[in-house]
Amino acid sequence: MMQWACQIDGTHFRACGAAGLLLALAGICLAPAGCQPGQNTTGFTLKDLFKPPAPLAVSTAPSEEQADTPAPGNRLLPAAALHLSFDVLRARVPRGTFSESGKIWNHVDDQVIPADLAANLQRNGLRIARGKVTAWPPIKALLDAENDIDVAQNAMAIGNGLPLTIELDSKKQDQTVFLFRQDGTLGGATLPASMNLLRIEYAIPVTDPDSVLLSVMPEIRLQTPPPKLTTEGWVERPMVPPSRIFRELSAQVLIRPDEFLAVGPSASAHRAHTIGSLMLGREIEGRRYEYMFFITPRIIRKELPGAANTGLIPAAPPASR
Repeated sequence: MMQWACQIDGTHFRACGAAGLLLALAGICLAPAGCQPGQNTTGFTLKDLFKPPAPLAVSTAPSEEQADTPAPGNRLLPAAALHLSFDVLRARVPRGTFSESGKIWNHVDDQVIPADLAANLQRNGLRIARGKVTAWPPIKALLDAENDIDVAQNAMAIGNGLPLTIELDSKKQDQTVFLFRQDGTLGGATLPASMNLLRIEYAIPVTDPDSVLLSVMPEIRLQTPPPKLTTEGWVERPMVPPSRIFRELSAQVLIRPDEFLAVGPSASAHRAHTIGSLMLGREIEGRRYEYMFFITPRIIRKELPGAANTGLIPAAPPASR
């Protein structure tokens, strides 16, 4: 099991997987390149972070008849391997800047997820939206106007198909968490020596290969159990640390080349022991702060050496908004 991680001012990015793991999506593959660190934040600008990539072309193998006479609207393209990179910007501001004000949220669309799920996310202290690159200048102006703000950004490339996890804590801690469920019930647990993460799963739709379908959800990594001695005398340790993935709060958002994902605190984010307070709230030197993440996925296309230009994919229908 290989692991890779980087840290930006207390925030870790981690991806792990076995070399050779392939993600095959109807002919679209994420090559088994393992995990590669992106460039350092030095030289990045907020403007560059959300610059849309060049239009992408992806292919599957057609029959000879299709290759000779492609249907109207279809594209004839070379075979390629695809990788994903993620540009992540994290902003830390005083309490209430994001959670109690609509200034930032007015520039993004939080209606991209079902209304009942959005309402439940907000009860749990979370808010998720999709923004366009054209909305970034006013968002940047609002961030620049903040006197007490800390901004960190990073980029990483993933080629193993495993989820991207953003570690929100610099160290493990004992914590109690409460979960508001959509059926109106409330659950809770005390988790010793645990760590909070933001989990992002992804896929490239076959009918819209220029876009990335993201599923974002909270995750708490639990305390690793002590090694066990088997009857054969072997010491048994878990390969993957146990975790609690909150799929009840999973939001699925389609991100096009000119868009980004925004994850931030709702008005309930500072209610004690809610998931939002644990994930996106922090007390530093007696003052309460909150975090917001802007995440931009990018598709990196690498043509396979010696591959014939015989790929053919159907024209994608307009995606519903």
